[in-house]
Amino acid sequence: MRCVPGPSGMRDRLVSGARSRPSTDDAYARHMDNGVRLYRTGDFATALVELEAAYRVKPGPSPLIDIALCHRELRDYPAAIVALERALAQHRAAMTPADRSAAEETLRDLRSLLAFVKLEVDPQDAVVSVDGRDLAPET
Repeated sequence: MRCVPGPSGMRDRLVSGARSRPSTDDAYARHMDNGVRLYRTGDFATALVELEAAYRVKPGPSPLIDIALCHRELRDYPAAIVALERALAQHRAAMTPADRSAAEETLRDLRSLLAFVKLEVDPQDAVVSVDGRDLAPET
């Protein structure tokens, strides 16, 4: 599997399929299992759909970390950063120290891949799009 250089702990988390899940939550387990299976076959876009569904069923760090890995494989680094930041901000207490450390290291790696540009637009209400996505003013 081709990965952006980064800590193996984050990559191994999804690839190994290691995660905690309650046996009573069949929808969560089904979406997570489907997401991992699709990720392993290289179908990152469809894996992302399954992992996002798992997060909607049961919000927690595991789906968000795996969502970040899918975005990274799809080369959507800003979305990967958002998912990891959300995992750390909203689910830090549920993460192991090793997962927190790996997420923080992966964030540093992902941020190093980005460049920042300041745009001044005229007229002020002009819409700026990057990669087909409209940017909000002051983004």
